[in-house]
Amino acid sequence: SLTVMVFALSVNATSTKSERRTLKVLKGVHVVVEYLQQGDVPVEIPTQEIQEDVKRVLEKAGLSVQDQRQARKEGNILAVTLAVMRPPEQFKQMSDLYVYTVEVALRQRVFLVRMRWVKTSAITWISADTGVARGDDLSDSIRQSVVLNLAKFLADYKQVND
Repeated sequence: SLTVMVFALSVNATSTKSERRTLKVLKGVHVVVEYLQQGDVPVEIPTQEIQEDVKRVLEKAGLSVQDQRQARKEGNILAVTLAVMRPPEQFKQMSDLYVYTVEVALRQRVFLVRMRWVKTSAITWISADTGVARGDDLSDSIRQSVVLNLAKFLADYKQVND
């Protein structure tokens, strides 16, 4: 479970000061987990479980998890994007390896500088990493990466809200 692992990690703030500032007085987010795959990936990635784990971790950290209606109103979405790709056929020595990317990004409603009356959604905080894992380890490797990126988000959040 992500809950136990995230709070066992000690992570320093890793974002820029301006990114952390966007987390000030953030009260809640809507969590979306999406999975993108390229090529044949026979390994199941438990996106629903990951989404529920992320929600539990956020609530334990003091952030409310919002439904879609609240998200439309407030505009705060924590998007967890999981992408997996199998190496091309010419890399036969990598037949059981997969390349994955995990990205945790906060999208918030912002005003455009040039047209201050126009609101749009933009990424205001982001953390991502890429790795390689064997098929048997792929799901666990992705979950560990989610834990690490979520821990960075929470470290930044706590730095500006404590």
